[in-house]
Amino acid sequence: MVRRKIGVTILAIYISIVLMTAIYAAQPPMQGDVSANMTETTTLNETSVYNEFVAIADTVYDEQTNNCTTKSKAFAEYLQSQGESPSLITINNREGTTAHMAVVWRNEIYDPTMKPASYGQPMELYLDGIAQLGYDGLTVVEPYTG
Repeated sequence: MVRRKIGVTILAIYISIVLMTAIYAAQPPMQGDVSANMTETTTLNETSVYNEFVAIADTVYDEQTNNCTTKSKAFAEYLQSQGESPSLITINNREGTTAHMAVVWRNEIYDPTMKPASYGQPMELYLDGIAQLGYDGLTVVEPYTG
């Protein structure tokens, strides 16, 4: 019975990722200057941030060892190491049985798990998209503390 529940959970997460991919595939890929999304006064190397995000996003997804939590925390850890103050957002599904995690930084969402990855998407747009996948339950944003 436990194996069946685990299997169903894994299947639900897989389907969610596939659906998220379909929803966000229509978005044009980020082009041009990656710093257009950032403030002018930062000393942070925006290209390095983008490259680190892409490197994390490109790692192979694995339910146990490299899932949305692992990838999001890795990007938040990187941002924190650069002197930034990211937060993590956790969004439960309607039933409260599964959740998805991403990074909130400078009031935008960075989701390295999604395919294609979501880099600097407005929070409202992101939340509307993920709600269509059933992730519109309890949502918690908390500062990343490492």
